[in-house]
Amino acid sequence: MLVSKFSVYDHIQHPVFVLVQNQDHIPIFTFVNKSTLEFANLPETDFIGKSCRDVYSSPYGDVVYAHHCCAFETGETNTYRISVPSNNSHMSQLQTTLTPVLDEKGIVTHVVGMAIDVTDNTAVQKLQTHATALGQDLQHSLVPQVELSSEIEDFVSLAAHDLRTPILNVGMIANLLRDELTDSSESKLELVDALEDISTRTLSLISDVLAHASATSTQADVVHFEFSEMVKSIVAMLDPMKRCDCTATACHITGDRAATQIILRNLIDNALKHALDKHSDDALKLTITAQPDTKHGFFRINVTDNGRGISPERIKYLNSGEFKSDTGFGIVGARRLLHARGGCITAANAKDSGALISFSLPGTFTAAD
Repeated sequence: MLVSKFSVYDHIQHPVFVLVQNQDHIPIFTFVNKSTLEFANLPETDFIGKSCRDVYSSPYGDVVYAHHCCAFETGETNTYRISVPSNNSHMSQLQTTLTPVLDEKGIVTHVVGMAIDVTDNTAVQKLQTHATALGQDLQHSLVPQVELSSEIEDFVSLAAHDLRTPILNVGMIANLLRDELTDSSESKLELVDALEDISTRTLSLISDVLAHASATSTQADVVHFEFSEMVKSIVAMLDPMKRCDCTATACHITGDRAATQIILRNLIDNALKHALDKHSDDALKLTITAQPDTKHGFFRINVTDNGRGISPERIKYLNSGEFKSDTGFGIVGARRLLHARGGCITAANAKDSGALISFSLPGTFTAAD
């Protein structure tokens, strides 16, 4: 039985719980250990089969519920801190780590959560003396690999910067050769065209690598900003010839401005690159809307176009994180940045034509006056 195998967590001196999704995809408690019951001063029947919003009143229940949903949607470990009432009627500061468990198909079967009382700093020291069943040893063993991965990404970013100018010069030389050819035979022109094509493709790849580096190194920048003005500035930079007809929601957002701008820039740039070549007669139309998300404390942005749609490989990556060689470094960086900020992203093709990509980030939405 699923619950019985979690009974080992009763021997852990910190609150541990296990979440599963019910038929409505709502995260509910399927197990809580004795330390959880002692801390909350509630019977087990108040937890089992219920969501966090059912057990705790707002705003605590809503905030934690959003973290529970995100763990199932992203399949990635998430740590957060929050103040909660304890059994002695005082507020305690809890640091909770949610660890999703995936099956062989990469689907989240359940999420294991462990809370540490960090109200007193000695609680962290006590944790180090206890062996947990939540993969702490595995996390420590991955630190060298994470550091190495960071160094590799820095190297790739520097290499891309150094390569951009010489590759740009290759394209310029190809144009000069075309102008200087006195014997403009078909075979020679084909060689020049091939050289120029290689230059263009390589520059596109370098731009993707640099976009990835920008996304993965960006620091949080939580401010109040006007959304439609941000969209206008991005489109003006990426489409100076005004080949794209873009509309955006007039509203105000309080959230991570830098992350929102980088992700939007990547999505708009991809729409322009993959759709404009198919719209020689009809202009590319972009509709970018912002709204409050269904998750409490989040806002959602939807990017819709009338282009040729998204390839199945890119849809699969955006929805699941499964990387393919042609996914694009910019998209990879944008997805990683989103998840680092606690957000989510989904992608789909429209029934008639075009694509819809939606992403959410922590923050608040205010409609324009």
